[in-house]
Amino acid sequence: MKSMQISVRTRSSKETERVGETLAACLSTPIKIALIGDLGTGKTTFTRGLARGFGIEKIRSPSFTLINIYRGEKNLYHVDLYRLSSAEDIYSLGLQDALLDPEGVVVVEWAEKGRDIIGDDEVIYVYFEHLGSKRRSLSLRATGERGKKALECLEEKLSLTSSS
Repeated sequence: MKSMQISVRTRSSKETERVGETLAACLSTPIKIALIGDLGTGKTTFTRGLARGFGIEKIRSPSFTLINIYRGEKNLYHVDLYRLSSAEDIYSLGLQDALLDPEGVVVVEWAEKGRDIIGDDEVIYVYFEHLGSKRRSLSLRATGERGKKALECLEEKLSLTSSS
């Protein structure tokens, strides 16, 4: 399966949020967004922007609840696998139910722990890296037609924003 990849550098939390918000306008459902990166690299910040793009004004980190569900223009499932250590724990979370929602955008922090459940169909992988201070590098790779179209749209919208 061919994939598409783009890279974005942000200089602040606000810019990281803006990338998420911009991507929200490009998504069609169902789709999965797999967030991968060290602690404090901007995964929840990115998701906050994505949620705002769906008309959801406030989200909470699911670090302790493990999964938060928000209803907006699209159904947003915000999942955090950080505290889970086994495939059994991840299956008991009910993630597979969220993955079946035809109107769902399933965002998974620490997605590398749940690769077997998430699969590799219609996924946008976002790899976060610290570049110092509040600067981040976001590498986005998409599989599936919806994912690739979303990244093409994001790339176009970001290039329009940076050139104006």
